[in-house]
Amino acid sequence: MNRVSIEVVLYGERFNIWAIVAGGKYSFQAFAKKYQRKNKKEWAKMVKRLERIANYDLTHNKRQFNAVIPPDIFEAKTYNGLRVLFFYSKDDMIICTSGYPKQKGKTPKNQKKIALQRMKLFKEALKNRSVDYIVPEESHTPRRFPQ
Repeated sequence: MNRVSIEVVLYGERFNIWAIVAGGKYSFQAFAKKYQRKNKKEWAKMVKRLERIANYDLTHNKRQFNAVIPPDIFEAKTYNGLRVLFFYSKDDMIICTSGYPKQKGKTPKNQKKIALQRMKLFKEALKNRSVDYIVPEESHTPRRFPQ
């Protein structure tokens, strides 16, 4: 039985957004850290997209959100190419699996594969009650944890 750690990203009126803590090149944390420094303006747009989801849920605007692997995996996107893959979990939680800068064409197959693998790992860990929740000290306690 594998343990899975998730870290709070932001709190919203409708959803809390969490990210699976994963090492490697495609982790959400590495992506966020890189683009907060590399392209602050574009990262600010991504944060707005995530805040929109956290407060109101998805819109049908395909320039901002897209179902990558319906009905499970979705993508938040900015016009200039930042992408975050995520899925919905019970108890009004959104779980980010990874982020990447857009290349040409559609969502890369390896990104879809990573998102599906991490979703499967998380759901198994949730079922077995082996999820660790990481809440930074400067953050307030989230309203929702899955049961």
